[in-house]
Order: sequence, then C-alpha cells, then structure tokens
Amino acid sequence: MSMLLAQSAIQPGLASVYCTIVQQSLEDVEFYIRRFPQFWGKSYAKVRRSFQGIVVCGYLRPGAEQSLFLNPPDSEVLCEGDLIICLAQTGFFEPDADGRAILKKLDKAAGSHALRAPPNAPEPACAKSTPKKVIVAWYDHDMKYLVRSLGRFAPFGSEVVVICPNDLEGMPEKQAKGTSCHFSSLSGDPTQLSLVMEAGIAEADSLIIGGIEKEDAKEADTLLLSMLLVLQDALLRCPKRRHPLHVIGLIRRAETTQVANYLLDRLGQGLVTAELLQPDELVSGMMAQIAADPLLAQLLTSFIYSSEGQEIYLRPPSNYQLPDDTECTFQQLSELCRLRQETAIGFIAKEGGVELSPSMRSTRRFCNSDRIIVLADSGPAFCSLDPSVDLSSSVDIPDVDRSNSHPSK
Repeated sequence: MSMLLAQSAIQPGLASVYCTIVQQSLEDVEFYIRRFPQFWGKSYAKVRRSFQGIVVCGYLRPGAEQSLFLNPPDSEVLCEGDLIICLAQTGFFEPDADGRAILKKLDKAAGSHALRAPPNAPEPACAKSTPKKVIVAWYDHDMKYLVRSLGRFAPFGSEVVVICPNDLEGMPEKQAKGTSCHFSSLSGDPTQLSLVMEAGIAEADSLIIGGIEKEDAKEADTLLLSMLLVLQDALLRCPKRRHPLHVIGLIRRAETTQVANYLLDRLGQGLVTAELLQPDELVSGMMAQIAADPLLAQLLTSFIYSSEGQEIYLRPPSNYQLPDDTECTFQQLSELCRLRQETAIGFIAKEGGVELSPSMRSTRRFCNSDRIIVLADSGPAFCSLDPSVDLSSSVDIPDVDRSNSHPSK
C-alpha cells in the first residue's frame, strides 16, 4: 500500500480511481479481458478506435510467459491469440459499427500526417510541476518502500517531513539516492501538536497517516482517529492556509469510516480533502475479480503493488494543449492523449466525482481544474506538450478549437 499512499499524496484523487476500478460495484467499471480474433494482425490503433462504449487499455499475450502490454504504441500489431484489455461497466461489448466510420476518418487523416508523438524537446521551466510538501505520520520502524515511492512520484524539489516515535529504517539522511525529494524527520508521537506544527502543517500539501498495518485493527484505527483530532487543532492555528490539506490514510474497520468522516466534516471542505482507504476491501475486490477471471491477476496486482511499467496519472487538460473551457468529445480527448503515448481512461471533474470509461461520443466542456485520468509510462509524472507542436497536423479532430477563443469562467 506504500506506493498507493505516496501516489495519492502527490496526486489527490488517485486513490479514488484505484478503488473504483478494484472494488466491485454494480455501478463501477472493471477491467475485462476479451478475445476478438478479427483484430489479430491489425494495428493497436485500429483496435482501440473500433470501440465507442468502452476504453481499450492494451492487450494480453497468453502463453507460458504471459505478457502484459498496457498503453502500447499505436503501431504495434496484435498477434494470433492476443486478448484485448478493456475498461467497461459490463463484460458484454462488441466493436461498434459506427466506430468504423470514425476509424476510416482518422486513417484518412493519418495517411498524409501519421499519428506521432511530439518531438523530444527540453521541457520549459514553466511546465514543471510545483514542488510538494508532504508530512508523514508514521508508526512503523520501516518506511523504505514509502521513501522509494515518494522519491519516484514527487516533483523535483519536494519536501517530506516524517514524524515517527520509532527509530526508522530506510529513512535517508537528507536526499534519497536517485530521487528528487528532500527528507527530514522528527522523533516523537505524531499526535503531539507541537511536532505537527514544527513539521510545517501550515505549508503542507498532504498528510500521510501510515505504518499502522501491523497494529491490531482497533488500535490502528484509534491512531488514525487520534491524528485527525490533532489535525483539527493544528489547522485552526493556520488561518492563512491558501489551499486544503489532503489527508491520505488507511482504515482497518468499516465502522471507523463513519467516525472519520464526521471528524473530517467538522474541519470543513475548505480545510481538508481526504482519501481513507480500506485495504481489506481493496484486496477482497481484487480477489473476487481474479476468481471470476484468473487472467486479471497480473493486471490488477501490477497496478496496486508494482512501481514499474504503466501507472495511472492525473493530468490537467492543458497538458494536451486543450485550452480552458473547451468542449470536445472523449474520442477527441483520447486522440490528443495518444499523441503523448498515453491512454485516457476517464476524468475527475472540478466539482468532484470520478468518471471512468465514458462513452467516446460523450461531450464535456473541460476546464483546467478538471483532471484527465490517463495510463502512462511510470517515468516523469509531470510533463507538458511542446507548445510549438501543431496537433491539428497530426490527427483530424476538427471540432476542437485549441485557440483561446473561450474565455475562462
């Protein structure tokens, strides 16, 4: 869970996306792996554009050494026996007949201007993400996995302050090797108000409450609730905070959720946002899906437990040169994301709520406070398109106006 805690601290809302996918619900989407022989020998671009009601995320190559290909290049060709990985609300779906017209239209545009990623130009300084300040209330003696994950996903120049009552293993003295974070620690009880203030809660972006997995479930939840109570006092002493603190933690017992939500509601929406995960529900949801389709095992475990390969990221629409307050279809947005070798799987609206696997025909007026949910290589998490690249010469999306003709609201 360390990787998920770290990712959610850096990209608030990400844990909700994972939970929506992994925890089974009649209203939520799931991954499905399906066999479509008609696409063997076809390019991945043709495969993904042939479905309008779902999102194609990659393909699986069965065999003795089963291979998983998430977010592959459009030029890759599916081999005989390959299975398509889709994100959908139901496992009953077929290629869309209307999608063939879209496919022909896009192929025609690609005939003279092949789909391509923007050239590898140096990233402008203004495109780099703002460094984050993360406070970690940690109760275990070992945090090497959390350190590794924070170092991997945090923007350059980020600061991590750890409050822990124990001697820490895996805690770097200052700069973790191979990371862009500066680490420091305070020794003592994380629920001590003076330590929380000393850690810099007034400037913090996120608070991770963790290292309680080895505790008894009741004791672990008591530690979490105690931390939330202290947080109330701490934030009341910080009247000049300009943005909500994002709290990410683990709940072991379902009945604790109601109490935690009550404490968070008392703080007010302007002071905190929170993602409190229930590990047992995540694991049981995964196991239920794997029991229904064993082929999902590699896919689901790689998302939750692996820090290599493809990850889920939250991007502003401006990353794809989509101006603020621009209306487009999800199909058009998907094509813009593919120019960055990314797969759009949904979005988080500025007013809240996760929308996964929307219809390709659905339209939305995107603003830069929205977040596009994408699958992308687990390299640099914060990047921007080269503004000199003219996307209209790469793919035919005539209805999307990339000029600043729509004033921000």
